[in-house]
Amino acid sequence: MKINRISDNKLNISLNAEDLHKVGITFDTFKNDKETAESFLINFLAVIDELGIFPSSGKKVIVDVIITKSGIMSIYFETESFPKKRCKNVTQACCCFSEHKKLIEFAKFVYENYNNKIRSAELYLLNGEYMLILSLDYAKSTILSKAQLKNSILDEIFINKIREYGQLLTRNPLEKIIIL
Repeated sequence: MKINRISDNKLNISLNAEDLHKVGITFDTFKNDKETAESFLINFLAVIDELGIFPSSGKKVIVDVIITKSGIMSIYFETESFPKKRCKNVTQACCCFSEHKKLIEFAKFVYENYNNKIRSAELYLLNGEYMLILSLDYAKSTILSKAQLKNSILDEIFINKIREYGQLLTRNPLEKIIIL
């Protein structure tokens, strides 16, 4: 088991097949046995909180579980942090990628250059295309002036259709994409 503290309010644990066997969980546990999965997560959080690794008691914790191509289970924990300063202009932008490599490159770039302006990020799969939806503290005109974002889809109806028909892969994926 590997524990990686991403930031003050974000933690990633990686479990290989042997680790999963030892703790008695699988990816299917998270899909089909909510009670066992919840018990595992609560106990794990209690231990790492008690050890001072990741203080989480009394805080809302968001959990995201993914399986990598190599079979490693990554579990991301995020506690609520102080909200980012709110901007009057919040715009949703959707960026589409047919290649995984281009998605990763773009995610790294956006994370490095616009992280302080990102409120949320969602990654969907629809018709074999990756759809990255970003909520940004920018006006539409500002987004269109950014060279890397000018080809984004800003139509909220289109973005809502992606949410309706696409398969949600993860929320707030930028750090997760970069690590994988």
